Amino acid sequence: MQIVYPMGGCQVVIVDDRIILFGRPPEVFKGLVRQDIHWLDTLVLRDSRESGGVLLGNLEFPLYHFLFIFNGL
Repeated sequence: MQIVYPMGGCQVVIVDDRIILFGRPPEVFKGLVRQDIHWLDTLVLRDSRESGGVLLGNLEFPLYHFLFIFNGL
């Protein structure tokens, strides 16, 4: 088992060929790409509310994954 800390508030656990990301913020994908991690098997998000009580993780993570992992647009 290997644990990688791509940025504050996040950790990636690698067990055998499985990659699990714990945490936020969505910008972590840029750090993962820099560490040559291009695929996640599991994503565990905390239920943290932004200003005004809004949950944005369910929107931001798919968008950042599309942009930085799949080279979208």
